[in-house]
Amino acid sequence: MPSGKGRCFIVDLMLRVDGKGPLDHGCGYCSCIAVYFTKTCAFCDSAYDMTVEMLQEYGVPESAITKIDVEGRCSCGCADDVQTVPLIRVCNETIDGIPDENQLHDAVLRILMKDCLRA
Repeated sequence: MPSGKGRCFIVDLMLRVDGKGPLDHGCGYCSCIAVYFTKTCAFCDSAYDMTVEMLQEYGVPESAITKIDVEGRCSCGCADDVQTVPLIRVCNETIDGIPDENQLHDAVLRILMKDCLRA
């Protein structure tokens, strides 16, 4: 599990269907899909928008994405090892820089087949 430094700026955190709090996937991540950014990053907004568009093609709402400022302090620690932005994490797969559309598409398809995203 990540160490616990930092603060996450969360656009929206997926909640369990029963409404009892954040999903617990047992993987140590605070979200199935995260976009790591900095306020000065020239390409972070584009990477985020591409991720949103790709997810919406499959009926996954924008609220499934956690947006994390790596210069802030993230309480879950998931940004501690991020060395470059933009960085998109879909489950345990990471895509750095402006995402290749095919790579992002493949990562989204893989996560759609897992039960944790649909929980």
